Amino acid sequence: MTSKRLLQSFIRTTTIAAMIVFMGAGLAQAQATWYVSSTEGDNNNDGSQMENAGAGVGPFASIGTAISAASDGDTIVVLAGAYPEGAVAAVLLDKSVTLQAVASGINLDVNVDAGLELDDVLGATITSGTGLFSFSGDVTLDAGTLTLATGELELANGVTVTVEDGTMAGASPAYAGNYSLVYNPTNAGGGDDDADVTAGTEFDGDTGAGTIQVAAGYDNGTLTF
Repeated sequence: MTSKRLLQSFIRTTTIAAMIVFMGAGLAQAQATWYVSSTEGDNNNDGSQMENAGAGVGPFASIGTAISAASDGDTIVVLAGAYPEGAVAAVLLDKSVTLQAVASGINLDVNVDAGLELDDVLGATITSGTGLFSFSGDVTLDAGTLTLATGELELANGVTVTVEDGTMAGASPAYAGNYSLVYNPTNAGGGDDDADVTAGTEFDGDTGAGTIQVAAGYDNGTLTF
């Protein structure tokens, strides 16, 4: 075989090998779906399916565990039920994931005995499912956009939604009663007095007996509804 043919063969072989490595990396980074069940779940499971098959194969027991296991772009499917979430003050959404509630028989509600905190610049989504999420605690939007499908997020009476550098888009939450809004944005200089903010869908037009507050040093900024 001539040197030219040897070189051509080497180039073809190298190119094919590179493509295989690239395809393998793409598969490894493919979006995944994780499953959570308050009745069948175990946080020592792999979260790979809703049915508990034993030997570590089955759903997680908490939403927080699923978020920890997930990567940006993944979907977390949560079966309706009660989720105490280990007595944490809030479920931390620090990854760009999609949450989806699914009904369990006639039970539609994923009842989370905690609040919700979004802290991911890419944001997160609560998408349409056969159930809905109901959080008992306060909501904090630290960073990113929380996008809601209609009727998929219910917040308890008396909750406070604090808007820092995040926002809410899509549909408004279904508030079970009065609620309060607190706007406390920051800017590149580290202060909040000259930040301009446009309210998102966290405001549904009527807070009931709740209040709308702004940070103490907000005097030079604008808040638009």
